[in-house]
Amino acid sequence: MHGTLRTHIIIFADVCDKLQSKFEMVDLGTVSHFVGMVVSMDMNGHMISLTQEGYIDRVLERFGMANCKPVGTSMEKEKSGMRGGGDKPCDHTLYLQLIVNLGWIATSTRPDIAFTVSYRARFNADPNDRHWLCAKRVLRYLAGTKKLRLSLRGDMRAGVGLAGFVDSDLAGNAATLKSTSG
Repeated sequence: MHGTLRTHIIIFADVCDKLQSKFEMVDLGTVSHFVGMVVSMDMNGHMISLTQEGYIDRVLERFGMANCKPVGTSMEKEKSGMRGGGDKPCDHTLYLQLIVNLGWIATSTRPDIAFTVSYRARFNADPNDRHWLCAKRVLRYLAGTKKLRLSLRGDMRAGVGLAGFVDSDLAGNAATLKSTSG
């Protein structure tokens, strides 16, 4: 076992001992499920993977999309008039429930839908049937990609590094001239 890994394990065991001295605890072993996520670890490859395939299946079922036809993208290019009237209002509560479920998926394991969910949330105050169809498209995308996982890899011997990137547009929304970054 590599010295640094052994050090991390010893530190972790020490923290557990201190917590157990103050709180009643039961060691359930290595985590495999956590708040609707499946956690898998490859200690040799220094990788942790998270997936929400089961949670996505339950959300698809809840919204009647378990047998939907998958699509390749979570969002189509915005069509003019998405904020415009003329469409029938949709069930406001149901729309909010869908956006909340999608938000949990996006922030937990699927950053690929984060922009789409954030954009759909702009219409939370007064969603109509077009917004509902666009939100359901995210479910169709998830139906085809539910096996994707978020994988975190690192070499414990190297120092911890963080790199960040941003993509943005300038006045990308033609109706409001608002910019978006993400």
